[in-house]
Amino acid sequence: MPLVLDASVACKWFVQDERTARADAVLDRIERGDPAYVPALFVWEIANVLLSAERSGRIDSVDVEEALEALGDAPISVDPSGNGYPAPSSCNSREPTT
Repeated sequence: MPLVLDASVACKWFVQDERTARADAVLDRIERGDPAYVPALFVWEIANVLLSAERSGRIDSVDVEEALEALGDAPISVDPSGNGYPAPSSCNSREPTT
């Protein structure tokens, strides 16, 4: 079943003091092949959460880079237009989709 992924769930995969069983279950579904979709804003939201966690000392810069790389490699489709239809592009770039 397709998922619409929110940054508040995805950040829990990388910030250990926020990790939950529910967030891990979502990640397991994605890793098993359930399609996952995010709005273009997701890229900015997750970067903001990770950088805030770094600034507060909860993670370090290596953790931020590894998290962004992991998300870039994840099978997550980005809807760049915000029109509600999944776009064929994936979240394999840190650059905003135009």
